[in-house]
Amino acid sequence: MSSGLSFVVEPQLELAVRPAADPHARLRTQVDDSEQKERRFRRILLRKQQQGDLAGMAACYIHLGDLLLSRGESEEAGEHYRRALDLSRKAHERRQALARP
Repeated sequence: MSSGLSFVVEPQLELAVRPAADPHARLRTQVDDSEQKERRFRRILLRKQQQGDLAGMAACYIHLGDLLLSRGESEEAGEHYRRALDLSRKAHERRQALARP
C-alpha cells in the first residue's frame, strides 16, 4: 500500500498490536487467516478502548483497514483509516499537552 507519502511509524504503534507467531498458519486458507486476524484485532481494539490507549486503537484500525482493503472492501477500509488518523491526531495532541510545562 504505497500512497507516495513517506512517514515514520512510531515504535509504540507497531508494538501495540504485534501479531503473535502461529505455527499452524500454513495449514489455514487465506480467508480463514484473514477472518482470524480480523477477530484478533477487534478483540485487541476493545481492550485498547477500555484502556484509553489512543495509539493502540489507531494501530488496530490501520490493521483492520489493511485486512478489509485486501478483501476489496475499500469503503469500509477507508473508514477505518480515517478513524486511525483521527485517533493518531488525538494521541499526538495528548502527548503535546503532557509535554508542555
